[in-house]
Amino acid sequence: QYPKAKMIIGNSGFKSGNHLDVFDKIKNYSLTDIEIVVPLNYGETKYIQEILAEGEKYFNKAFKPLLDFMPLADYNTILESVGVAILNNKRQQAVGNTIALLWFGAKVFLSHKNPFYHYLKRIGVLVYCYETDLNEKSISQFLSLEQIEHNRKLLFQELNKNHLAELLKNQILKINA
Repeated sequence: QYPKAKMIIGNSGFKSGNHLDVFDKIKNYSLTDIEIVVPLNYGETKYIQEILAEGEKYFNKAFKPLLDFMPLADYNTILESVGVAILNNKRQQAVGNTIALLWFGAKVFLSHKNPFYHYLKRIGVLVYCYETDLNEKSISQFLSLEQIEHNRKLLFQELNKNHLAELLKNQILKINA
């Protein structure tokens, strides 16, 4: 028996997470044995109340909102157990969470309107489009070990300190030219 897989939706209690669109899209999917984790430990109080009501209505006991701040180590433990992440921000947000989720092996769905989605695709990271790739079948298939290793290799190459220093140096040289 495998432990319950986790799905994470959004990263905060702000409307820019477009939680209700996600809930509406997946509410009729067969999501047996999946916990739906929704970080709502900061954001807009009225919006958070709306997300809580809708999440409980659609997903019952599977809905697991995170309402309290927790130590980073505890939050990372949750992220490590995520099989599917849906971050439906239209602008570049939740970059740290996205990188962590990819590193831990989650299948990540981002909006094609999010510039970070296009950056990850450009460098070859296996990331999926919320608008076109998310469906009942794709949401139930997790990444293989080979796919996880592929993403980790690319993230390490792209985000290591020397590479970032070189990119920063080149940007500074362009500014000063």
